[in-house]
Amino acid sequence: MSKNSPQPQPLLSKGPPGLPQYAYHPVFYQTIAIPGRVEQVRYRRSPLRRFILGARRHGRHRGWDLPANMVFDRCERASSWAAADSVLLSESAGAFRHAAEATFEIPLTVDTVLVLSVAPQQAVLFSYGTPLSGQLDISTSSRRNNTARVVITSLFGGHKRAAVKACLMSGTDGEAGVGILTGRGFWAAAAVMKIQLVLPEGKTPLHLKGLSVNLPHFTVDVGHLKDAVAFESAVLRTSNAAGSLTASTLTLETSNGGISGTFNTSTHLHLSTSNAPINVSVGLTNANSTAATTLNMRTSNNRLDEAVTLATDGRFRVDGNTSNGVLALGVAGPAGAALSLGARTSNKRAEVALPDAFEGQFTVTTSQHAEDGRTVEYGRVHEGRTVNGWVYAEEAKRRRGSVLVTTSNAEAVLVV
Repeated sequence: MSKNSPQPQPLLSKGPPGLPQYAYHPVFYQTIAIPGRVEQVRYRRSPLRRFILGARRHGRHRGWDLPANMVFDRCERASSWAAADSVLLSESAGAFRHAAEATFEIPLTVDTVLVLSVAPQQAVLFSYGTPLSGQLDISTSSRRNNTARVVITSLFGGHKRAAVKACLMSGTDGEAGVGILTGRGFWAAAAVMKIQLVLPEGKTPLHLKGLSVNLPHFTVDVGHLKDAVAFESAVLRTSNAAGSLTASTLTLETSNGGISGTFNTSTHLHLSTSNAPINVSVGLTNANSTAATTLNMRTSNNRLDEAVTLATDGRFRVDGNTSNGVLALGVAGPAGAALSLGARTSNKRAEVALPDAFEGQFTVTTSQHAEDGRTVEYGRVHEGRTVNGWVYAEEAKRRRGSVLVTTSNAEAVLVV
């Protein structure tokens, strides 16, 4: 029967006079769905408890997060690590009565990029314990011969060891190092680690392609590497850092932890933290006739103390930024160094000392500060808040460099 053909009609029959017509049984049928009664499910546990137990049963993962472009060559679980000796235990916090350690040897070449990293944990809505944390110490030893040693010590208070493992890693672009991977799950034990990275020390500085440290909740002490090891590039992301380091390009980022020490660079240096002080000595060199060597330092709600030495002629760019903290910046350099400098803070004193041979324009400004009323002969004064001027020995060098110092609600001082 086609879709457009009429539906069959029931056959009507005439009954006796005075009675209604009646129909035969229809020759087609129609199905009518009758909704059933649905009983409400009654749980014996709260929604939160059902969520936690469900994640515990079904959310387990046997795998581990793998850093990009890296492969694991060998892994050791903390449960199989050797017990640490009593000398190391005496250096740890009193709460950690037990320790276990694993040791890795890494061959080094000029193309090696050393990597120390904690693999990211799986994001969960609820979790117990704290992220993997601890301390990294970097040092040198004359006993090492073209190899680096990494000693990882797991500290724990009871007899149960944390669900972590350490893996020897290698990459496609010379990367070699150790990754620490944490267990997943709501009841994974918190882990505290002490990591020692020992590099070779020789009569001449060791040259390596790079250093990459990604230990967000660790404190890092790089020791006195600036005269022993030179990196083409170094990136450290930690909780706080101290020591001395030399790299062509250096990035040091911490979170709510201070940065202190001595750092040397020939291309770019970036120091960044928040709610913590920066107290550093920086040496800058420049061998590029077109590009400037740059230094960028940034913090907030704390002091920024910088002593910068321009070790060569050339072009340099220095920027220091903080807020609600004192800014003190001193720069020394030769007559052949062209300096562009920016120093900014708020609600606190800003003071900058320039090289004796500095030549170029300068601007000093503040806000909501009473007008001095004295005559300033070396520049222009705008409403007692902004001073402009120039320092130069020859007219041709009048605009050779530039300096900007600014703050708000406090003094801004420039020493020329």
